[in-house]
Amino acid sequence: MRLHARTLKVRAATLDLEGQVWTWMKEHDLTYAEALEGLLQSARRIVVYQIRMERHPDDPEKKGDEA
Repeated sequence: MRLHARTLKVRAATLDLEGQVWTWMKEHDLTYAEALEGLLQSARRIVVYQIRMERHPDDPEKKGDEA
């Protein structure tokens, strides 16, 4: 099977991110649940802006659910 050209780049970035998350958890003395809460909130913000860009490419300030 041939892999997409970006697959290995994404895998390497994921490993890097996991290391940084571990460091962040230790620096802030977070439990796994607390870290997951923070990561999910961060991911939600990324998704919100991606949806806005997809639905309103000419008006990114418009909310995703606005017509």
